[in-house]
Amino acid sequence: MVPFFRNLLKYKYYFIGIILVAIVLNYFFVIRNFEATYRSQTTLLISRRGVETEPNVLQNEDDAIQEDQLFENTQELLQSFQVSERLVNDIPGIIMSTRVLDEINRHLIESEVGISSYSMTNFRDQLTTEIITNSRIVEVSIANNNPAAAQLIAQTIAETTRQIVIEIYEQDYVNIIKEAEEPRQPDGIVQKHLWVIGAFGGILIGFLLILIITIVNNHQLDGRDESYTTHSYR
Repeated sequence: MVPFFRNLLKYKYYFIGIILVAIVLNYFFVIRNFEATYRSQTTLLISRRGVETEPNVLQNEDDAIQEDQLFENTQELLQSFQVSERLVNDIPGIIMSTRVLDEINRHLIESEVGISSYSMTNFRDQLTTEIITNSRIVEVSIANNNPAAAQLIAQTIAETTRQIVIEIYEQDYVNIIKEAEEPRQPDGIVQKHLWVIGAFGGILIGFLLILIITIVNNHQLDGRDESYTTHSYR
């Protein structure tokens, strides 16, 4: 270890230079083009029984009609439960439909978030849907470089999905239990982390170079010692 630290002091300016070069290269090739990602989340609850958007209330005191109405209501309730069960698994597919994407692009154009269009590829890459195990809750999150756009897209997804379900089943099964909020902190790695990674990478390269120099020097010294010993015996 002593030769290593001796070489580290001897080549300290090279060591510092390697760190600076690593930081500069990291800036030009990584940091300069880096954009932080923000994630906004909304949560949907699929009700067991849909709520009629245009309720039809029949009031009649005739017992036979009331019994028929009760039977029909029971049948409708069972059917509603079945629809609800299927809908929990169908929600992710509805969210990734072109109808939802069209609504997202319409809201983006009308807003002032600075994004004019959104492709299906970007949408699917940045979208995350998760059905919570043993529940009727679907968590939806969207990642974007613009925090305001992330919130707008997530909220549009929730509202449009709810409207699509109403149009298909003529009942409201989707409850938005958590509204999308504008994220204040980036999701994942941030720019300052990249500066640290660049400096740390430079330090590792510098240590590796000093280690190689030390090994080479020790090998050369061993070779000289062997040569000197052989020459002495002669």
